[in-house]
Amino acid sequence: AVEELEMLNEAYGWVPGRAHVRPNDDVRAQKALLMSNLGTMWASNADWVFHHIFGSSTTRGRDGKRRAERPPPGSTFFAPNPFPYQVPHGTEHWVLWMASPAEEWPDDVITKTIAAEVDERGGGQFVWYPNPKMSIGDPNLHHVQTFWRPAAADC
Repeated sequence: AVEELEMLNEAYGWVPGRAHVRPNDDVRAQKALLMSNLGTMWASNADWVFHHIFGSSTTRGRDGKRRAERPPPGSTFFAPNPFPYQVPHGTEHWVLWMASPAEEWPDDVITKTIAAEVDERGGGQFVWYPNPKMSIGDPNLHHVQTFWRPAAADC
């Protein structure tokens, strides 16, 4: 996937290339701190996502850890990446979160879903890819990295 982004970067400068698909040191440290603390407060990393991204309510288990209600299967949420990569100027880094297994999300459905979300926000161009090193692993949660150049940036 990174090789494909690199080719797109060479053709269209706004698409992140190999040098852009990692957060800077400060963002990486923020993410590491969050990830190291999730296990002490949450039953799973996915519970944190379901609460903080999808807005699901939570309960506290006997072990003191928070558990989030699961959104209905097929629910999606499109949001800026809280730990953005160093992308080219004018490019935004978002994530499409999907509350169902990856197998239920063929590429064309992901593309249509992102296109609708981007259009709702004024349009523009986008590319997406599944991160091969997903830090939130759960069989009922899938996400893809989305790099979006809003229409206003094309002027």
